[in-house]
Amino acid sequence: MIKESEEFVKILNRIASLKEAKKYNEVFDFINDVLLANFEISHERIRLMSVDDLVNLLRSEAGVNEGKWAILGELLMEEADVYHLQNMPGKSYPRYIKALNIFLELSRLEKTTFTFAYHARIEDIFSRTIIFELPREVKLKLFQYFEDNSKFAAAEDILFNILESGPRDKSLINIGVAFYLRLLQKKDSELIKGKLPREEVAEGLARIKSL
Repeated sequence: MIKESEEFVKILNRIASLKEAKKYNEVFDFINDVLLANFEISHERIRLMSVDDLVNLLRSEAGVNEGKWAILGELLMEEADVYHLQNMPGKSYPRYIKALNIFLELSRLEKTTFTFAYHARIEDIFSRTIIFELPREVKLKLFQYFEDNSKFAAAEDILFNILESGPRDKSLINIGVAFYLRLLQKKDSELIKGKLPREEVAEGLARIKSL
């Protein structure tokens, strides 16, 4: 079992070296060996798991094995990157989504004991998958993530993306109204830092109430 972050850095360096040499099949074999040795699970089994199954497994273990799941998220990202390098979006996208869900779950923990920068990972994956139509449930998680981290403009963008790309159900509109009402309780300095000044909050509230 990987016990130290330094050991995992060596694993990532090995993967980077293989990627630079374009030895992509060796990357997959190496990642599979790491998964089997440390998690007793193959990347083929992970591929076959649904996002919900993966997240449910994470929720059952995150309190004890936060570092373990951060490592799994990193390995999924590495696999996705290799497929991306080979222009294979059909294989890179589902792995990015699974990695994104892992880091979103980890970011919600009240106490974190592992040193990986979850926030950087989330935004990195988001930037790589923005060209795709993300699943609604992932968008909702991102919306909550951006609000929780005071990135209010980004949260607003996600909110209206959901509204414009699917059915405008009442529950979603209520979520949006509650979002703007929470923002109106914040100081102007907080709103400006979150790139959504008070006048834009008021405009957003009026807009969503009109839907």
